[in-house]
Amino acid sequence: MLAVVLAATGCEGTLTGKPGDGDTPGGGTPETPEVPLTPWEAVAPPVYLAKVKSLLTGLPPTPAELAAVTADPAALEGLVDGWLASPEGQAKLRLFFVQAFQQTQITKAELVDQIGNGDSLDGNGTAQAALVANIKESVARTALVWTASGRPFNELARTRKLQLTTALMSYLAFIDARGVTDRGSVNDRYYLSLPAAERPDAGFTVRLGVPTGTVDPTNLETQAWGVQPATADAGTFPSCPTAPNSTTRALKPRGQFSRDLFNLLLGRVPDDPTYTGSGTLPCRAFNTAPQFLDTDFTDWREVTMRAPGTGESPTVFWDLATLRNRNEVVVTLPRAGFFTTPAFFANWQTNGSNQHRVSMNQTLIVALGKSFDGNGSTVPISENGLDEEHASDPACYACHRTLDPMRQFFRQSLTIQYGLQTDAGVVAQNGEFAFEGVTATGAGRGVLDLADQLATHPRFATAWAQKLCTWADSAPCSEDDPEFLRVAKAFRDSGHDFRVLAREMLSSPLVTGTAATKTFTDRGYVVSIARADHLCAALANRLGLQNACQVNGTARSLSNTLPADAYSRGAEAPVLTADTSLFFRSITENLCRTLADQVVDLGTTPRFSSKTPAGAVDDMVRSVMALVDGDARQSGATTILNEHYAAAVKAGATARDALKSTFVLACSSPTAVSVGL
Repeated sequence: MLAVVLAATGCEGTLTGKPGDGDTPGGGTPETPEVPLTPWEAVAPPVYLAKVKSLLTGLPPTPAELAAVTADPAALEGLVDGWLASPEGQAKLRLFFVQAFQQTQITKAELVDQIGNGDSLDGNGTAQAALVANIKESVARTALVWTASGRPFNELARTRKLQLTTALMSYLAFIDARGVTDRGSVNDRYYLSLPAAERPDAGFTVRLGVPTGTVDPTNLETQAWGVQPATADAGTFPSCPTAPNSTTRALKPRGQFSRDLFNLLLGRVPDDPTYTGSGTLPCRAFNTAPQFLDTDFTDWREVTMRAPGTGESPTVFWDLATLRNRNEVVVTLPRAGFFTTPAFFANWQTNGSNQHRVSMNQTLIVALGKSFDGNGSTVPISENGLDEEHASDPACYACHRTLDPMRQFFRQSLTIQYGLQTDAGVVAQNGEFAFEGVTATGAGRGVLDLADQLATHPRFATAWAQKLCTWADSAPCSEDDPEFLRVAKAFRDSGHDFRVLAREMLSSPLVTGTAATKTFTDRGYVVSIARADHLCAALANRLGLQNACQVNGTARSLSNTLPADAYSRGAEAPVLTADTSLFFRSITENLCRTLADQVVDLGTTPRFSSKTPAGAVDDMVRSVMALVDGDARQSGATTILNEHYAAAVKAGATARDALKSTFVLACSSPTAVSVGL
């Protein structure tokens, strides 16, 4: 019944089709334009207002906002500006950016290639998780800062300045010191800088005590790092039965110097083969408190990543005291924009056969919204870097003649495992850019040359207008739609101010459905399920919970099975499930049951009290279902919830259980678990 009440929205899902083709004098069958099978009906203000505000904040509209938009639809533009700048809007926009820039969908396992030698991060679990989160969020946080200040959004393709934390600065300097080769072996900068005779005894020292957090980088081997074992007896080294009674241990990691030292920063003391127990049992590794402070993972600021000057040394990754007061990190690896970050590299690992073709293609998808398919008419200036073996087959030549010279931007700068390229023959070959009507020869700067081409490409504005449209509608806009072209032009003409793009797109009929557009003719008005990011944000913000999908283990398990926004290799469009299913219905209903225990009659001032069921129902309709005063559907929904509550009580349920059941009905209703109703 509730679905019937909500159906009269003026936003039915629309199918399209072609009338039957007829014979023509020429013997052909003329193309008949696709026409909507359902006549166009403008979406009503309560519907599109709730859609746009929920997308940006997860919150329901207010009666004042509905009155303003009903009186003047242009008022939506100003509302979008305010929602975008709100704390809830910033949180939602950050989720959009981490997906759009393809910086998520990784764990520490995907970082192994960049660390080299098959090694992974090790240490305190909390510190590891915080570092991986930093790695994922850096570009998105940068985009947020740039959006707030109106900085040219296209410059994110080539900026040498990103939002970093002290821990992330240390990690970038650590990766830089590894010297990972094409084969995955490591040329540890600090180890190899020592005279050969000193290398066997090179290392660092730990002593039992409070973590020091840093030591003098010029006297690393003569000072000791304080470590605090997580054992009952913190006065001894764990698993070291015959070690001397000293509270100090010298560690000699040899070629794994930088790995072991960085893991120490994360809270892991490595194996020490110097002391042995019974037989050949070494003193085993153990976890300790990290040298990083908690604030080292939260002190976000804009940091410049630059190459060393003449005679200048790169940043020392273990000098945390210095890093905490710096706004630059000096590295030999060229870091520019979104596509040379550890997160992007972790998502798109390459190998000796692929040789950065995937790196190049995913970069084009993110920056310009198009995947390389070999069918373009843009001809490269030269075939520099062409893989003759792969291109020997005529069927493969057309693709390789363009993609191979373009992937050379990556090869010129980076090894297969994203270390610094030092092969003189490879470095000597410049990249050749040829994509969507633009051609250019690199100037020997590798990925930095590529970054310039991406930032200045005429498709940048179109690509990001499409990304935002697809996120808002769960389906792409038609790029030949005059309204879409208008929005993309407004973004471009603004100097790529993302606030302008958000305002123009989210108040456009492309999203609101207030006017017929070519996009509607091509694919109809889409009503989508609220996927994980949207649903969890809406439930949290509407119910006043810090994280509705993480309130307990049950909620966490259920939310982990919700359809989520994602991206995949070679796909121009993100993976966005829009259709409902029995599984989605079951997950959302059970999640709502779990949340009912958190919001009904809990504590001294519960969100919904069974002592005042009528008031609780009114609140559920306005907040959870987002049907505010002025929305014609509000009255019918209120009646249904009140009748449900009364029926439950009549059937023998307690007032509390009856209100919980009523909450589940509201929480799992169409307007609560969808986008566009």
